[in-house]
Amino acid sequence: MTPKYATFASALQGVLNKYGRNTIKLAIGDSVGNNRTVTVNQLIRFLSTRRTLTLRVLGAQLQAVYALSLITEGLEDLRWTNERTDAFDINEFLAVYNAAVLQGDAVSKRFVSRTLPIAA
Repeated sequence: MTPKYATFASALQGVLNKYGRNTIKLAIGDSVGNNRTVTVNQLIRFLSTRRTLTLRVLGAQLQAVYALSLITEGLEDLRWTNERTDAFDINEFLAVYNAAVLQGDAVSKRFVSRTLPIAA
């Protein structure tokens, strides 16, 4: 059985592959004219408004993990390095998640798995 922390990352990537930037932004009423990738908050809004329970649960999971200091500190460190001040995009989140959790120690993996709301 795949651990929850790995299933979460795979499910997020699956949503991004299936729906794409413009579909996600249009569904939540945001502009597609800026050619920017989807932010974490846009993806949370998108997932939380879906009819499918699995997607709504994934949105709740993303919101819970995004709030973890393990992730927020990693995102802030990333921003310190590249001097950006705009919203965190989902690719930055996935990069930090990969480094801090997927490639992290057992304590980080267990912590994130316990933080994730139960999957549908």
